[in-house]
Amino acid sequence: MHHAVLGTADASGEPYAVPVSPFMADGRLFFHGMGAGTGRKATNMRQNPRVSLCFIGYAKTDEAGMDVDYVSVIVAGDVVEVKDKAEKMHLMKMLMARHAPTQDSKKAVADRELKIEAVTGVYEVKIRSISGKAKDAAYPAFFGRQRPQSKS
Repeated sequence: MHHAVLGTADASGEPYAVPVSPFMADGRLFFHGMGAGTGRKATNMRQNPRVSLCFIGYAKTDEAGMDVDYVSVIVAGDVVEVKDKAEKMHLMKMLMARHAPTQDSKKAVADRELKIEAVTGVYEVKIRSISGKAKDAAYPAFFGRQRPQSKS
């Protein structure tokens, strides 16, 4: 799942949601943001580190059935900004390699190092919970196998 919607809230609880491109590295969940930490997303996360990510992995409308087959995942956690420069650059290489696998991600980061350092925030979500749903035909369409039988 390449994209998600990040839900944040400011100190007063005012909600805000924005699309992000999260990625996993070493079993940890990350996303990035631009704007040197001046935007609403970054401001909210400084005021209130509790966040939620909503992923939609698959969605297909069944018009005749007036329904939607879907796979979705919700992650809740606390966000921490990655401050270590070497780790931040390493994570940006991983992100670029994921989204542009035919390009040289090491060169891309090297070419953008000053910009990344100056205006890019990299954030880790310390996961508290993960939940998900898959409906009907969406399960095998997304996972490539039938849903496991639940234990009674």
